Formats: sequence, structure tokens, C-alpha cells
Amino acid sequence: MDWPTESGFDAFRACLTPDAVSQARRSRGVLALADIIEREVIPRLVLAHRTAPAYVDRAPAALPTEEEVTTLTSLAVAGSTVDIAAYVDGILGREVPLERVYLDLLAPVARRLGAMWESDACDFATVTMGLCALQQIVLDTGRRTREPFHRPRPDRRAVLAPVPGEQHSFGLLLVSEFFRRSGWEVWSGAGAGEPEIAAKVRDERFAIAGFTLSSEDRVGALAQLILVVRRVSMNRRIGILVGGTIFQGRPGLVADVGADATAADGAEAALQAETLIAMRGLRT
Repeated sequence: MDWPTESGFDAFRACLTPDAVSQARRSRGVLALADIIEREVIPRLVLAHRTAPAYVDRAPAALPTEEEVTTLTSLAVAGSTVDIAAYVDGILGREVPLERVYLDLLAPVARRLGAMWESDACDFATVTMGLCALQQIVLDTGRRTREPFHRPRPDRRAVLAPVPGEQHSFGLLLVSEFFRRSGWEVWSGAGAGEPEIAAKVRDERFAIAGFTLSSEDRVGALAQLILVVRRVSMNRRIGILVGGTIFQGRPGLVADVGADATAADGAEAALQAETLIAMRGLRT
């Protein structure tokens, strides 16, 4: 297995400016990332990548222990991605099912890292680096077992982006995976500003634009972005989806920002996109 190297995380560390740290503290971005890994990513990958039927008669492997959870948490805090990857690889090597590694090892570590951030036991950079290492491991282990994506359909093109200024885009990555598995071609606008997103929808035809938001103080920026996208889009009937914990239990906020619908996760977002196309004729 090709595990991540230190260089990618060194680049990430270099991006942790004082402004980024300040905004992440206001939006509790690290806690949101830990929560997404535990509640959304791991359970869905367990379902998506389960390959052995439950009735197979074989000797059970030793499942991850509390001691191993503690050890991996310490490695994550230390920030050695190579050691983290080697440790998880060793557990997989004793034929522990991938789903048990997700549920009994990575999920508890994500919870502990989130708790350490909340209690100020570790700083922003340390906890975020650990969570990003877990994210990469989940993606890499899932990638080697998942089925190939469906071939994109020409009338299924989507722009998916966080609201400019959002610090974490892990949830967006997961949404993009669900769209691609459903036969969509996706342009990911992670890190793009409003002018770049506007230029993309102006110059190319998309059926759907989806935006994620986690911070209350960027609601106005989202509303402005949606207004611009609708005004300049080559597809005058483009559908707009929004997502993020900020929209949970607040249906009125979806209309307030000018969107058509919201979704709680990637699977629901892909379904909502298909529903918009079917009901409103939003084909490109």
C-alpha cells in the first residue's frame, strides 16, 4: 500500500497562518472534522467496502484494543504520518477486517483528538494534523477496495465547493465521492474564490452547484456567492444545493441564502441533485 509521505502534511502545516487558526477556533472546524470522520465517513465506508459475507466460517482476528487506540492517538499527536501509517498497516496485516479498523480504531482516535482540542490539551495544528492523517488513511484503505466509479454522464456535471474562506474541505471530498459514484462529473472548487467559481459556471455548463458552510459568520458570503452564480451561470436553470451542520434543523436558512435544497450527507446530496433535475428540468 502507498501511504502518504510527510511532505504533503508539511505543506499543510505551512498553511496554518494566525488568521486560519483564529477562524478555526471561531468555527470549531477541528471538532467538525473529527465529528465528520466519526459519524459520516467511517460508517459509510464500512458499508461501501464490506467485501466478506457475514456467514464466512473463519477464525476471527484479534480486534483493535484500547491500548492500540491509545498508541495510535499518541502517534497522531506526535505528527509522524509514516509511523501512523505503519501502525495501521500492521493491524491490517493480522487480517483484522477493514470495517473493524474503521470502527474500533480510527473512530475512537478521532473522538479522542476532538476531545483533546475541546479541552485545550493540544493546539490547533497538532490536532488538525492528526485528523488529516486519519483522513488520508481512510481514503487510501478505501481506495484499494472500492469498485470503479460509474462513467460520468454528459448531462450530469456539478460544481462542488466550500464557501470561500472555509478552512476544512473534508466533507466536500466525501460529497464529491458520492456524486462520482452516481455517475456525475465533478469540478471541485476547494480553495477557489468567488471570481474563480463564477468564471467556471459562466464558461461551462453545469446542472448543479453545491456549497458547504460550517461557520455562522459566513452566511452572508454564501448568499452572495449563490446570487452571483445564478446571475452569471451559462445554465440559467442551474440547481443550487447547500450543506453543512449549520443547516441542520434550520430549513428557513436554505431559502434565506437562495438555495434550492440542502442535504445532510453525500448520499443525500447526490439524491437531491437527481431530484432537482427530475422535478425542474435542470439538465445541462
